[in-house]
Amino acid sequence: MKFLFPVFCFLAVLSTSCNDDDCYSEPEQITFELLNSKNENLIANGTLTLSDIFIYEEVDENTKLGISKNRIENNYLIINPEISRFNGTKKYVFITTTSSKFNFDISSSSVKDCKGYTIDTIAFYPVEAKKEKAVYKIIL
Repeated sequence: MKFLFPVFCFLAVLSTSCNDDDCYSEPEQITFELLNSKNENLIANGTLTLSDIFIYEEVDENTKLGISKNRIENNYLIINPEISRFNGTKKYVFITTTSSKFNFDISSSSVKDCKGYTIDTIAFYPVEAKKEKAVYKIIL
């Protein structure tokens, strides 16, 4: 009987031990504020709506995959967080119905000893993006 109690305690500890799911790291939210040359928000002034914005992953020169589940909140474009769940760098194209177009690359890596990814860098070209308080301000 004295032997069963320590075995039971050991099994209880094993069944409640940590695993990758216990330390899941939610991807960082990617938020764009789209501005014109007068620094006016193009969503707030009605120039752009969600249906005017298209984002594609460039798989290769001839293949592009559409990114869905983007949304607008408080006149900001919130990009689907799934696009940063990978190790390495992926290329994206941003296009609007107003003929605005730019590219951006996301470099991400896995969180050490945890299930999840972190964004290392986002590079924009040929536009410049200024990050202020987790929002990328982009002049189209």
